[in-house]
Amino acid sequence: SAEDVKSYKIETVRAYWPNHEIQTHIMSFYPSKWLDEFLEKSDVIYLHVEIKENISTLLRKIKSRGKKTGIAIFMQTELSEIKNLFSEVDSVLLLSIPHPGKSRQKFDFDALEKIKFINQLPNRKDFSLCVDGGINEHTIKHIDSEFIVSGSSVLSSKDPQRKIMYLQTSGRYEAL
Repeated sequence: SAEDVKSYKIETVRAYWPNHEIQTHIMSFYPSKWLDEFLEKSDVIYLHVEIKENISTLLRKIKSRGKKTGIAIFMQTELSEIKNLFSEVDSVLLLSIPHPGKSRQKFDFDALEKIKFINQLPNRKDFSLCVDGGINEHTIKHIDSEFIVSGSSVLSSKDPQRKIMYLQTSGRYEAL
């Protein structure tokens, strides 16, 4: 079944990288449907701020199970309207592309203003920031965050290990 496949994939990741956090980004307007399943297997769970359920209640449930909380933010999200949520989470995931869920999109440079806004929040030291979408050797130097996600850039590279090393060092030591 599909549920068995998801479970197998998470168990496989955990087996290969036992000391790494498993982060789950639930892309659903009704994440409570999936929450219990991922609370068993994940270390960090991201919920979209636009969900149709009470996000604060779900974030408390995640924390009560000893897991880290996160919010996922679309480019269309007005950050000033969700300022209160930043104090409720351990991590923020900014989706820096126009259409989350589709690969090979270009980085939306309007994300730089969102990153700046987030980095200037008074409680910024209390949560980590991850930027996901359109990250490559040209855009990485503009990103001011603790973490990045770069799928297509790495997976389509002729030398994925070298690409990862380059992105990790933001290209400071070697030109591609």
